[in-house]
Amino acid sequence: MVSHRSTKGASKARRDHINHEIRKMRALLPTTHEDQERLSYLHSMSAICTYIRKSVLLRGVLPGDGSHCSLPYEAFLQALHGFILVTTSQGKLVYVSENVAEYLGLSMIDVLQGDTFYDMLEPSDVDDVKSNLDMENSLSAERSFTCCMQTSKAFKLHHSSYCSMLVRGSFQSVPLPRPSSSAAPESLFVALCTPTVNRLSSSDSSFCHSFTSVHRLDMSFTQLSDSVLYYLGYSADEMTGRSWYSLVHPEDLFAECRFSQKYNGHR
Repeated sequence: MVSHRSTKGASKARRDHINHEIRKMRALLPTTHEDQERLSYLHSMSAICTYIRKSVLLRGVLPGDGSHCSLPYEAFLQALHGFILVTTSQGKLVYVSENVAEYLGLSMIDVLQGDTFYDMLEPSDVDDVKSNLDMENSLSAERSFTCCMQTSKAFKLHHSSYCSMLVRGSFQSVPLPRPSSSAAPESLFVALCTPTVNRLSSSDSSFCHSFTSVHRLDMSFTQLSDSVLYYLGYSADEMTGRSWYSLVHPEDLFAECRFSQKYNGHR
């Protein structure tokens, strides 16, 4: 019995020591104290590993003084329609921009708890994404695919769905900071993730699921709602004066013309 209690005591002492070291490393994370405190020990290790991975892989990629960049980091992120994602060729997370919360309802530290890009995805999409990121499947460094990403509970309640995202990026070679010149460069997948559907609020705080437009009889646009940008890829100003027919596939032009003539009362 004495030996058993001693063994249990030693095990507890080891666990306490490990947890103490994890707390010390967690305190070094560049996040708020509130975010750190809500991390479990397991999730703390995932976030710590991601930050170490980023520090090692991106060491020396950018000048340290930052004098080359005149655009503040926060302003740059606000200008993006989407968030930035960087992973290794094996899908290990290296970086996720802080504005990810605007699109998934999850903070950056929440996302980094998963350790891999695949932990961000709906299980049904994991195999397809792995195939898209397999460097042996395509000689091109560029990749573009859609997938459904995990979101917060509040997001799901508000939108009644997961978030479908378009992931567009390419593999970039980053030399590893090792003294050996024979070390092969690491390939990092750098991508911009943008929502595939419009989730901007309209004036009545309901989400726009379409765009409205006013046309002349020749089907040129005279007025459009701002949400047209998220469906056609052009702003309302860019579309004004442009013909609807210029957007129609050539094979569908005849049918569209017939419909417009009938709708406008022409024969």
